[in-house]
Amino acid sequence: MSIPRRWAGRGPARSRPPGDHAQYLGTSRFDSLDGLRTVSILLVTLHHSGDRLWLPLQGYLGVQVFFVISGFIITTLLVREEGSYGRVSLAGFYVRRAFRILPLYYLTLALYVAIMKVSRDDSLTAPFWANLSHYLTYTNDFAGDSAFVHTWSLAVEEKFYLIWPALAFTAVTLFRRRVLTAGVLFALFTVARLFPRSGAVAAIGYLGEYASIMGGCLLSLVLHRARGFAVLQRWARSPAQLLALPVLAVLWYWQGRGHSGWPVALFTLSLVSAFPLILLNGGVLRVLSWRPLVHLGTRSYAFYLFYPLTIRTADAVLSPGGTGRALVRAVLMVLIGGMASEIAHWTVERRMIATGRRLARRFSGHSAPAPGEVGIDRTAPRPGTRTDGGPGPRPTEIDLRDDSPARSRHV
Repeated sequence: MSIPRRWAGRGPARSRPPGDHAQYLGTSRFDSLDGLRTVSILLVTLHHSGDRLWLPLQGYLGVQVFFVISGFIITTLLVREEGSYGRVSLAGFYVRRAFRILPLYYLTLALYVAIMKVSRDDSLTAPFWANLSHYLTYTNDFAGDSAFVHTWSLAVEEKFYLIWPALAFTAVTLFRRRVLTAGVLFALFTVARLFPRSGAVAAIGYLGEYASIMGGCLLSLVLHRARGFAVLQRWARSPAQLLALPVLAVLWYWQGRGHSGWPVALFTLSLVSAFPLILLNGGVLRVLSWRPLVHLGTRSYAFYLFYPLTIRTADAVLSPGGTGRALVRAVLMVLIGGMASEIAHWTVERRMIATGRRLARRFSGHSAPAPGEVGIDRTAPRPGTRTDGGPGPRPTEIDLRDDSPARSRHV
């Protein structure tokens, strides 16, 4: 059975892993990460659908996948901007982030407010109004349980966006020690996973939420170096790396519904260890670069924001039940969420992202680069060369998805 042409892959450059470090630096899109976003957002949605069949999927761990993607993408954007222009414009970065995330977020929050205004279910509305101040100020990760609490992960990411670029790209004492800084922070945050988010150690437990994000940052910095790329490339292609997948599966099921403890810490380590498979292993990359997965992944931020409403809409059409109903409802939720996110993408996201990029260019003060140089590290092999001395591809203009994890996001 052949795949329809419109769903075919976008060519070998995006369905095959980079052959060497020069090709990696010239990679302008990581389609496999969009495919992974789709897998993760579906895991989160199905886990919360109310169908017993999907309960083992562990939505919270799906969020951790989003976090790794966010850390990797954001750090890669920053380090390549620095390689192209000699510095990072924090003002430009923050402007792009704001226009990427906030318009659709507050539009969705306004929709929730309108729903709560007409709802007569006090058990639904009372917790929402009690936590509205958190949602308005993007401190959702400190909100109590309510209808909009699924956006807690967005608040975690926003704090990362505010602090990490300034820490790693402008702090003079850390400027040349980024890999060490990221490694130490990843280790500390992973240890913090062992502490519960309650009681006297709640603050320590909270820091554990940043372990997966920092793991993505560390991977980005290591891959940006030729030696680090070579090490991770060998690791991604080794048979031993495949053992990470069953380990992840066991930990995924075993960790239960808790957000702390050694199973979660071990899962974080295994997830970051397995991440090079997504970028550098040909078999995994080709699966995740399948066009339908990539397409939905580019809409995953909107899909995530809407997914509680998607589940309620599906409930109105078909209530949860046995295996057969769970499968039908899964298809139904994909269709409903896909349509809603598609509308949001074309009416809001594209316009706001374009506006943010235009304004960011004004704030950044970067001069226009030569064609093909955007995102290319000037300390790396020049266009037309490879690290092995042979001919190589001409680096392309950077088009990394400058979005949030869910563009990425979560439970």
